[in-house]
Amino acid sequence: MSKISKNMLEETYKMAIKVYEKIFNKNEGAKILCEQHKMNRNTANIHIGIIGCMLKGFCYKRAMSGDATNYYLAMIKKDFEMEIFVKALTAVKHHFQYKKSPSIEKIYENFCKSSNLDSHDFKD
Repeated sequence: MSKISKNMLEETYKMAIKVYEKIFNKNEGAKILCEQHKMNRNTANIHIGIIGCMLKGFCYKRAMSGDATNYYLAMIKKDFEMEIFVKALTAVKHHFQYKKSPSIEKIYENFCKSSNLDSHDFKD
């Protein structure tokens, strides 16, 4: 997967929210990101899907950079109520347990700590 710019992360997050709100479907969103922001279509599809999983609290299996994970969690925390943010943290926890990723685990722990949440209270 190629390096995704900060602008691409921002645009992907905005599009993923539109997909979550059913304004576009995932394929339409990926096509728009590809055409308007020169993002690889498969990467756009993957990231839109991962953000959707985060918003629903589902484990995602595809790898994503720490920068992307950090950005998406920060935006979800800012844009949504605590219930959705906790779902996103749960998805990230399941992901790092599945992938055995210490760097993603550290991001998860930092968000739990900064949000005054006990990382051990989340469902396994």
